[in-house]
Amino acid sequence: MYPRDILEREINKHGQTLEEKRMLGEIDHPPEPRIHLDKASHIVTELNMDKDGIVTGKLEVLKTPHGKLLRSLIESGVKLGISSRGTGSVKEDKEEGANIVQEDYNLITFDIVNDPSTPGAWPDVVNEWVEPVHETKEKEKEGKQDEKEDDEKKQDDEEETKKNKKAFNETLLVATKEIFGAKTEDKDKG
Repeated sequence: MYPRDILEREINKHGQTLEEKRMLGEIDHPPEPRIHLDKASHIVTELNMDKDGIVTGKLEVLKTPHGKLLRSLIESGVKLGISSRGTGSVKEDKEEGANIVQEDYNLITFDIVNDPSTPGAWPDVVNEWVEPVHETKEKEKEGKQDEKEDDEKKQDDEEETKKNKKAFNETLLVATKEIFGAKTEDKDKG
């Protein structure tokens, strides 16, 4: 369990890291805490904590080999979880029946996992793509085009749109509820 003040501190600490697109994650937690550029599958682009201590965020799937694997898993409908990666100590709380993260915790990133330890850490998938933009200057110069050319252009545009939807698909995993590292424990609640 993450005490709210510790997790809030760590999220606030990573503002610049998020802006600079340096919070890279992997498929599965690696054996050591450092970020491996050659295994990066996604970039965490946004982290927030609401008034109830629930952390949400967004990530973009990269066009790397591991990102392509992640995209393939998503497109195949595989249910994927998300899990925070960090270093630090925990202390067992026998009353709560949980391990409590201690002050020395250092958040590194969030990884995609098959079986997250946090209940509810199953992100929603949102697909965004870039629609094609066509120059019309040639059309204006040439003046009128016959219907056949217009129909062919329309068909080409539809095919290009389909390709762009796939090629420029920036899949975001939108975290909802208790996705990014569990609901926090608020010390004020006792």
